[in-house]
Amino acid sequence: MLTEVINIVSEQSGTPIEKLNGATLIEEDLGLTGDDAWEVIEELEKKYNIDFTEFDFLKHFGPEAGWASSKEYGYYPVSIDHLVKVVKNKKWLMPERNENNYIKQKSIRKRNRIKIVLLMCIIFTVYLLVKKYA
Repeated sequence: MLTEVINIVSEQSGTPIEKLNGATLIEEDLGLTGDDAWEVIEELEKKYNIDFTEFDFLKHFGPEAGWASSKEYGYYPVSIDHLVKVVKNKKWLMPERNENNYIKQKSIRKRNRIKIVLLMCIIFTVYLLVKKYA
């Protein structure tokens, strides 16, 4: 089962199979989020007829653009091993809460916000300079 799930994740992420293992985190290690992460979930649902009615996407994955909207985002990372458990149980199971991952994700989001603000400042400065000297 692990090999089958790895094949799906590899196909959806474009990551070579050799670089994937059970501990690989879908969002954190592979960068799959938003629609890309949803495609992995959708493929598993289709192929294995899994019940995802209890699945809250935004607790586990961020949007492709913008900020995470769930206060619990980052606490419950999804690994390939976890997806194997889901496939075996035929329904969504909540991953274990991971405080360290939450802190890491919070730090990444904070850095990204700072980068966006700095980029906006640079763009605005260039705009003002162009306007002044044009």
